[in-house]
Amino acid sequence: MILRRGHRCKHLWICGLITVVLLGVWFRLVWVMDLEYKGDEAWTFHQVQRALEHQDIPWIGMPSSVGVPNPGMSVWVFLLLGTVFDVRDPPDLARAVQVVNCVGILFLLGFAFGVVAQKEREPWLWAVALTSVNPFAVLFQRKIWPPSIFPVFSLLLLTGWWFRHHRWGAFIWGIVGACLGQIQMAGFFFTGSLAIVTALCDYKRVAWFSWLTGTFLGLLPLIPWLHYTVATGTPTSRVNWINLFTLRFWTVWISDPFGLGLKHYLGRHFWDFLAYPTVLDHPTYAVGMIHLAIIVTLAIIAIRFGQICWQDRGRWLTRWFAMMPNTMLVLSAAFVGYGVLFTLSLLPFQRHYLMITFPLTYVWLATLVLRTQEDLALPARRGRALLILLCLLQAALSGAFLSFIHENEGAIYGDYGRTYGAQQHSELIPY
Repeated sequence: MILRRGHRCKHLWICGLITVVLLGVWFRLVWVMDLEYKGDEAWTFHQVQRALEHQDIPWIGMPSSVGVPNPGMSVWVFLLLGTVFDVRDPPDLARAVQVVNCVGILFLLGFAFGVVAQKEREPWLWAVALTSVNPFAVLFQRKIWPPSIFPVFSLLLLTGWWFRHHRWGAFIWGIVGACLGQIQMAGFFFTGSLAIVTALCDYKRVAWFSWLTGTFLGLLPLIPWLHYTVATGTPTSRVNWINLFTLRFWTVWISDPFGLGLKHYLGRHFWDFLAYPTVLDHPTYAVGMIHLAIIVTLAIIAIRFGQICWQDRGRWLTRWFAMMPNTMLVLSAAFVGYGVLFTLSLLPFQRHYLMITFPLTYVWLATLVLRTQEDLALPARRGRALLILLCLLQAALSGAFLSFIHENEGAIYGDYGRTYGAQQHSELIPY
């Protein structure tokens, strides 16, 4: 009977995971004309279009919010997509990004089963489910934007790092890490923190010469950008001292895997979104109740985490490192190393900078939830029940968000703006 029940649970788990992955694919591919299309997206598309038509490869990327232009690789990745997918218009390029990110979900699934050891695997499988339906993952992975292309590259980086004791693994870690910062400059902070934390905690097991070789080769395309930056003396003027006191990196890190923080993208429409959907012209406030349920779930996890830290103080982190060495080390590099480096830089931190760490925010959340149960070695059922609840709530939230954007043709009073389809219909040019 016990064996039969175990098989039944395994089959239910597999069916549930397949279902949530298919739902994540649908979220990324549905309503391509609803893509967010403002200055950055238009700039990238026109650069790709010009490069394909005139064979003119740009060496300098899009101007960044801190005053320094991004390296050329931030455009090259889209140029590659434009060539492979035969891109003719912005929806074609957005579709290419969406397809690549669907592949990224499958890559993560393969990474969890093929790379991560069995004793560390469960949080990574929960990360597959959470990233499939998380509203921020869905929002960013549908865009024509350098951070939107990170998932596949970040997983390549993690694959190389996981096999860092092999020369080929360290080489991949080095070359992909050097490229991440050239796709979006915040990537240098994460790859730098990963190297520092690994050197401090696991120095003897790394094929450092291979890592240095890969890093050196990966940085060669950066030379034209360095020459341009030095020649023009482009300043970095967006220093924000308040980041030292608000701890924005960690507040965003905590809210992101829970799907909390859509107000920035919807602006004044957020209050209408909380009342969504309407039935017979009457608001149901279903989205508001979803938010409330997520906040309550977060509070339960936080309280239980505080209890565990107090009851098992001085030992629980050491024991968890012993059980999940690679997972905890890479989480430390992201949560502590990346957070400290970026905070000390005094640069403004944006939510999409967390895309560089894909899928570590979701692995962190799953690890935290499973860890805060009674048994360290065998997480209790209610930990998994909380994660199932979070997946259901975020799936509903993502579906509601996409429907709200579709029905309202975007969010003109929020960061999302008008959808590309609405702009085409009204013959507006956002560039």
